[in-house]
Amino acid sequence: MRDGVRLDTHIISPRGNGTWPVMLYRTPYDELDNPSVANWTRNGYVVVAQNVRGRYQSEGDDLPFASDGWGPEALGGHTDGLDTVNWILAQSWCNGRIGTRGGSARGITQNLLAGADPAGIAGQWIVKAPASFYHGGVFQGGAYRQSQINGWLTSQGYSQATFDLYDQHPSYDAVWEGLDVTTRQDLRDYPVVNCAGWYDTFQQGTIDNFTTIREHGGPIAREHAKLVINLSAHGLNTGAIAWPWAVQGNAPGYTAERFFEHYIEGVDNGFDELPRVVYYMIGDLTRPNGPGNEWRYADDWPVAAYDMALYGHNDGSLRLEAPGAGADPMTYDYDPTDPVPTLGGANLMIASGNHDQRPVESRPDVLVFDYGPLPEEIEVTGRLWVTLYGSSNALDTDFTAKLTDVYPDGRSILISDGIIRARYRDSETDPTVMTPGTVYEFAIDLSSTALVFDVGHAIRLAISSSNAPRFAPNPNTGAALSLDDPINPVVATNTVHLEAGYPSRIILPVTGPDDDADGVPNLVDAD
Repeated sequence: MRDGVRLDTHIISPRGNGTWPVMLYRTPYDELDNPSVANWTRNGYVVVAQNVRGRYQSEGDDLPFASDGWGPEALGGHTDGLDTVNWILAQSWCNGRIGTRGGSARGITQNLLAGADPAGIAGQWIVKAPASFYHGGVFQGGAYRQSQINGWLTSQGYSQATFDLYDQHPSYDAVWEGLDVTTRQDLRDYPVVNCAGWYDTFQQGTIDNFTTIREHGGPIAREHAKLVINLSAHGLNTGAIAWPWAVQGNAPGYTAERFFEHYIEGVDNGFDELPRVVYYMIGDLTRPNGPGNEWRYADDWPVAAYDMALYGHNDGSLRLEAPGAGADPMTYDYDPTDPVPTLGGANLMIASGNHDQRPVESRPDVLVFDYGPLPEEIEVTGRLWVTLYGSSNALDTDFTAKLTDVYPDGRSILISDGIIRARYRDSETDPTVMTPGTVYEFAIDLSSTALVFDVGHAIRLAISSSNAPRFAPNPNTGAALSLDDPINPVVATNTVHLEAGYPSRIILPVTGPDDDADGVPNLVDAD
């Protein structure tokens, strides 16, 4: 590297002499000798596999991803990915065309490399990796992803310096901007495929990578970007209903081999003619032949949808009508020492997938609202949001939301969840505590889905203030983030407002059915 640090790098070449395209694979994991890394030599590539700075035999400090981007001073000023690409381009065996590939951490290194504006990159195949490490990796709604980050850092043996860095930077600032490629997508001007999973911990961050390339990338990147979303988690689904193996991988025709064959080797194999977006539409998983349960295709993301609001009422119902005069708020006590336990979801280090939420829905600190059973199916495709009007007797607290699909047998199958730390309600850069008793509007991001709620199912929204250890419990004191156990936490009395003028609701992007094609789904027309 330009500062003299040496990175452990394996170079595997095809037999014989010549020049070849290069497949670059940069990883923090101990996998350079994995035979699958070298497989691309069979396709006529030189494989360059490298451990990033500070990992295993590579020299330097081991601060995760800090040295893999464009060298912001807040992260030490290193540009290891760029230095590696420049070194490759200077080698006699390189024909000047480089592809990068990998998932998760190996996808994050690709995104950060892209922000350094490297020459020679002809295509990137990125699997389950966020565009912004703050928003898509370490925090969500200002809340710390405790099990994911603490678990991963500990399992990989990272030094205390990383914990200290995250502890000292709980808000989005120059450190996190240096790990956010969405601010530099204009530097990308080559084809990129982003592959996501509906229950993956980096789902929304992967989708955001695609949409910001489409909005801000160079002309080649905008035109040739593709998005593939399957039905998978980051690991195994340990939930209530199994997923077919066939839908947990690539959609038919969307393979890395075909992608690189076309864009790096120049083979006219039709990859560029595939639809820009392919996603799996989830249905009732016990009815494979029911509505949904199929691959869908689109020209772009998000797809056109009708934003249907379902309003919470204090009788536990969700309705198309907002509460009127005389409606009352709902109040519960949130104790940080007894948080709502995590049951599945988009996790990395703990059980993930479509778990049944009934064991936690009966708690007194969980509010449950239902719409249904449904007289006909309804299809939801896109980003999910909850607009919640809340107040507390504490200076700071959290509000959480879960969307579940309630099956006819009563199982409450998790679709997605979200959280907002109250101090970040208005700004992710300048947090402000609450005034006790004041009603605030909170936007809770539940990421995205594509799902058919089948006939006889119900749509459920569950509101609370914790989901641990997925997210670090808020101590309710107004104190800044501490990765250690909160000191002197206090119980907060939190209120969800449902009165006239405070229409707490979930907004669902509904894509059908719409029999009269008027842009309004049947369910709303009929009501």
